[in-house]
Amino acid sequence: MIAMMASPLNLESTALLATYRLMVKKRMGSKSLPILVVLGIGLLLAAVACSSEQEPTATDSATMPATDVAMVEECEASTVTTDVADGPEAPELSGITAWLNSPPLTIEGLRGNVVLVDFWTYTCVNCIRTFPYLREWHARYADAGLVILGVHTPEFEFEKDLENVRNAVSEHGIVWPIPQDNDYGTFRAFENRYWPAKFLIDKDGIIRYEHFGEGAYAKTEEMIRKLLLEAGKNLCDIDDALPEDQVYDASFTAGSTRPTRELYAGTSRGQSDVFFGGGGYVFNRDFYRETDVTQIY
Repeated sequence: MIAMMASPLNLESTALLATYRLMVKKRMGSKSLPILVVLGIGLLLAAVACSSEQEPTATDSATMPATDVAMVEECEASTVTTDVADGPEAPELSGITAWLNSPPLTIEGLRGNVVLVDFWTYTCVNCIRTFPYLREWHARYADAGLVILGVHTPEFEFEKDLENVRNAVSEHGIVWPIPQDNDYGTFRAFENRYWPAKFLIDKDGIIRYEHFGEGAYAKTEEMIRKLLLEAGKNLCDIDDALPEDQVYDASFTAGSTRPTRELYAGTSRGQSDVFFGGGGYVFNRDFYRETDVTQIY
């Protein structure tokens, strides 16, 4: 008997096989032996021809254009880097009173991932303007190993209300984990003083990048990609177009014009503003006691 090949057979070889089996089944005499041999050889040739006519697979680099092969090889090679981590070890999350969008997480437990710690508070307009970029980074890189921790550290007392935070999370379409840092435990552990503030932690738990305030979105995303590649993640199928910072009207900073700073209705904020070198709009208690008296400072 002729051994069957693993390759799929075309219609002609299938017909030859059926005829061959029929003739053998009828126990044809010795005079028919040459016919059997011819049919057997024909069947073998048909199977070989069928095997050679198979469609090449999409992943077979031997059938891809040279330029495409070069692009794939370049992308795959870029997933391996040899940078030595340089930076302080990230502190553990501390004093978290509640979690939204996730069960409790730890920095230690997220080793192997790239972690973006984003300090924010829901009434901060500067924080709100960063949300579109955070949403894009989560959509692009979450499956590749990026974990965003949106640490909500309240600036005002009413921002400690978890239901208020929950409503803000829903309103702004925030889907990444939100730890509620009411007592500033994590805020202080990272030695942070700003909203918003971003810290990028690599796969080994080292802080490799930080940025305070808005802007630097392209630089931040470049660092996200760099740390993911260091972690051995393949980003070949992810769009590498970098975002642009918001465009500001240059007339607001021309000459002596400057943007209005944040205003606070109270004395303690104003006194702190003066202490750190600001102008202080309303910072003295004397103003509230005797508004018709001129005070010289």
